[in-house]
Amino acid sequence: MKLFYKSLTGLAGFLLLLFSGCDIVTDPMMPVWDVELNLPFVNRQYTLKEIVERDTSNLKVRSDTAIIIYEQLQNLNSVRIENRMTLDADPKSIKATVGTIKVDDVAPVTQSIKMTQWINVTPGQPQIVPPVNNTLIVQDLARLTSFEVAELSAGTMALKLRNENGPIPITISRIIVRSARNYTYRGSTIAENTRLLTDNTTFTLTQNQERTINFPLAGVKLVDSLRVEVQLSSPGSAGQSVTLPADPKTIITSSFSGLSIAGVKAVIPRQDPISKSDVIKIDDSTQYSLIKFDSGHLDISIKNSIDMPFQVTIGVTELKKPDGTAFSQVISVPAKGTATFSIPDMKNYTVNSGGALKNTITYTASAVNNVQAGVTSTVLVTDSLVSSISMGGLVVQSITGRVKPVELRVAETEIGINLKDLQKGFQFGRLDLQDSDIKLLVQKATSFEVRFSGKLKGTNGVNTAELDLPPTILGSGLSTIKLDPVKVEQFILAFPNNLPNKMTVVGVTKLNPNYKEGTAQMIDSVYGVGQLDFPFHVGISNGTFSDTVAVEFSNADSSKLNNANSAEISLVLENGFPAAIDFSGTFVDKDYRKVMNLIPKNSGNDSIVAIHGATVGSDDKVITAAKDSIVIKLVNQDFRNFQKSKFLIFHVKLNTSRPNALPVKFYALDKFKLRAYGKFSYKVDPNQ
Repeated sequence: MKLFYKSLTGLAGFLLLLFSGCDIVTDPMMPVWDVELNLPFVNRQYTLKEIVERDTSNLKVRSDTAIIIYEQLQNLNSVRIENRMTLDADPKSIKATVGTIKVDDVAPVTQSIKMTQWINVTPGQPQIVPPVNNTLIVQDLARLTSFEVAELSAGTMALKLRNENGPIPITISRIIVRSARNYTYRGSTIAENTRLLTDNTTFTLTQNQERTINFPLAGVKLVDSLRVEVQLSSPGSAGQSVTLPADPKTIITSSFSGLSIAGVKAVIPRQDPISKSDVIKIDDSTQYSLIKFDSGHLDISIKNSIDMPFQVTIGVTELKKPDGTAFSQVISVPAKGTATFSIPDMKNYTVNSGGALKNTITYTASAVNNVQAGVTSTVLVTDSLVSSISMGGLVVQSITGRVKPVELRVAETEIGINLKDLQKGFQFGRLDLQDSDIKLLVQKATSFEVRFSGKLKGTNGVNTAELDLPPTILGSGLSTIKLDPVKVEQFILAFPNNLPNKMTVVGVTKLNPNYKEGTAQMIDSVYGVGQLDFPFHVGISNGTFSDTVAVEFSNADSSKLNNANSAEISLVLENGFPAAIDFSGTFVDKDYRKVMNLIPKNSGNDSIVAIHGATVGSDDKVITAAKDSIVIKLVNQDFRNFQKSKFLIFHVKLNTSRPNALPVKFYALDKFKLRAYGKFSYKVDPNQ
């Protein structure tokens, strides 16, 4: 125990002696050393299926073969017949003349020439009657009530003279019929005493004997007030005393028969209806049994050159109103005036032939004059009513019959091929296609045949191309219009750098191209689906695929990298595509600003990594993937740039493995692997 105390005392003294000769350390330091750290920061595998499914609306994996196909289905813009079935009806005018004019019956008129008018005698007394020679006797007849002036084309006026002068014979040597007053007729004047009729026959009438003189009236303007002028001679009583009757006279009776009136001035009684019909051709090349209109107008105008008003009934035999009743319209037309009638909208009007196919309708106009009491009119048989009918803007809502071929242009349908997203990551320098398939599946909703034709148009913004669609007669059900695969390939080859990002179908359909019978409605349509099916059996030259991956380090690893001063980045690439790959990329920061190339152009480093394509067998399937790796040294500024990196944007350029980029098939499980890890040198400083 003592020894221990001695020893402890000696140690303390030694330490005091030691420290008394040194400075006292107040902040001791730990040692610092260099450490290497291996960290993976990218580990990514891409199957072709995964690439495809980035654009599931376009690229598909065919379930039966796992072959990648580009497929696009797009409903075509349907084309309805709508207002394309039209009719071009000829305007029609019907001229109906008066034809015949009826007047009230002309009653016989009787008038007497008193004996005392031509000789001085005492009626009823015995006396000697002296002779007379060529005495002119004038007698006005009673007024006719049937007309004021009648212009006659035929007829007869019978003038009967009867001698009731007792035993005194008379000889008539001339008869003249004159107008008894002034008249105006059709702008001219018939003056009083105008000679109208003349007969120079000489005849003798003994007691109670009569004679009738017939005057033909053709070409005569007969008036209602007539004056008869007679040249009379008589031997008297030959010196003998005779007893005369109490009322000795010559009786004149006028009567009319067979009158045919060419014109008249009169109070016109009811006339026979003036009727006329004709056919209207509603179209040169459309035949119907039933048509229903969607629009159109019907216009009727009537011009009346007759000096009396009419009620005109217009009928169209085949035309039916929307309620199904026959079309008929009564139109009032004033004297020497016009009248119109219109149907401004013929929607739901129909024309029905009654079963037989025809292209005309029958138009009838029937006119009846309005009787105007006390109103005198001047009418000629040549006066007329002209009724005109026109039908315009006729659009057919439905038709049963035989319609003229009608061209229906389908509005352009953008198929929406939409390769923009795909092309961002998979650009094609040269694209060869086999077994490509473009088809249109088209239907029609009409019993008429429809011929479908048109073009498929494509553009990639630089190049454009067109492909004619084969003309196809659409039958019942679904019709498939398949494009020739050779022409499809030629069409695609018109885009040497990029696939088209826009395709449109421009369709032209012709309704009833072979002019057959059927039924169609304006709501009937031609509609369908455009289907594009490109199996990915392609040859690729300089095609590219791009993607962005995160450069991922844990928080702890990130803090270690802050102390690092250099790195060796190893890239391990495994190519399972049947295409050679050129791999390059760019590191970007969190805001996607470029930081540095994946492979800085330092001495000994290439900017692009080239990897052979996978080995492909006779069945076009990959046998063995191609592998390659590269080590990239990062120092100084390159390393400091790398420390800022948050994402890697890489680009893969593809060329198919067969010579001259001949086509190969791509399958869903073809894959490409990318791994990146770094060996980082950093200092370990426990004092921090």
